[in-house]
Amino acid sequence: TDFAAQQRAFSPLLRPRLYETLSFTNCTMAASGQEKAIQRAAEQEQKRQQQEEARQSMLMSILTQEAKERLNRISLVKPDKARVVENRIIQMAKSGALKGEQVSDKRLTDLLANMADAGTTG
Repeated sequence: TDFAAQQRAFSPLLRPRLYETLSFTNCTMAASGQEKAIQRAAEQEQKRQQQEEARQSMLMSILTQEAKERLNRISLVKPDKARVVENRIIQMAKSGALKGEQVSDKRLTDLLANMADAGTTG
């Protein structure tokens, strides 16, 4: 094969140095790839945190204090259910269904009841 011919062409004194160089190059490339993967993961995590902060900020402006407290209590017991409710509230706000009004505790309990009746919460 060509590779075997190339190996024979190198003098026996140069072969160990070539293998060291190839080994170092492979290690360097692997480390560089790991660094890039770590950097991408860090960037993704930062983006996720920014999105979560924007989400929480939006919820805090949409909900009254009492509704925030109720939703926080729900999230302590059933975090998945709270997330579904938060998603629904954000969806309502984005679609204009809230008409610029804050979601009161009463409206939140009505929403929870409607979602329970429809089977959209756990």
